[in-house]
Amino acid sequence: TNLDSPAYCSESFPCFCKIPDYVVVEEGTCGSNGYADILGEPLCRAVMNNGYYNTRDQNSNGKIDSTEMYPNPVIDSTGTPPGCWPVDPIVQELDPNFVVPDFGFPFACVNTNLHSPAYCSESFPCFCLKPPPPPPPPPPVPPYVVIKMGNCAKYGFEDIVDEPTCRAVMNNGYYNTRD
Repeated sequence: TNLDSPAYCSESFPCFCKIPDYVVVEEGTCGSNGYADILGEPLCRAVMNNGYYNTRDQNSNGKIDSTEMYPNPVIDSTGTPPGCWPVDPIVQELDPNFVVPDFGFPFACVNTNLHSPAYCSESFPCFCLKPPPPPPPPPPVPPYVVIKMGNCAKYGFEDIVDEPTCRAVMNNGYYNTRD
C-alpha cells in the first residue's frame, strides 16, 4: 500500500494491478467522447483480454484469443484511429488493401498518433480509459475546541484521529488565523 515506495515489481515480488475502467467507443475518438486514449501496449493487451478477446477464437485454433501471446504492434498512423483497438478479420472485407501480417489473427494495435484524422467505428472500436472519479468532497468541519494543556479526554472531548477531518479542522480554524 506504500505508493511512494521506490521498489519495483519483479519476478520475486510481482505486483497485482487493477485494470482501470474503460469503455468502447464506436463513433468519433476517445478524446472527442471525453475519454483518454490507451497508448501503452501492456494496458491495451489487458483491456483486450479482459473484454474483447476473452470469448473469441479468431484464428480458429481452438484457443480463446486472450490465452494466446498475440502481438500488439505499436504504430504511428494517420489511417487508423489513435489509441488501442482490436483488429478483427472483418477489416479484410471492409478494406481490400488491408494486409494481414505474417503472424495472422488475433492482434490489436496501439496507434500513438494522437493527430490521426481516422475515427473509431464498428470495424475499429476504440478501447478508451474512463476519467478517474472526482475526489470525494472534504468532510464537514465538526464542532471543535482548541485546548492547550492536557489532552482531549481530560476535558471530556474526543480526539480527532482521521486525517481528512484533522485537515479540515486545521484549515478551517487554526491555520486561517495565523500568518
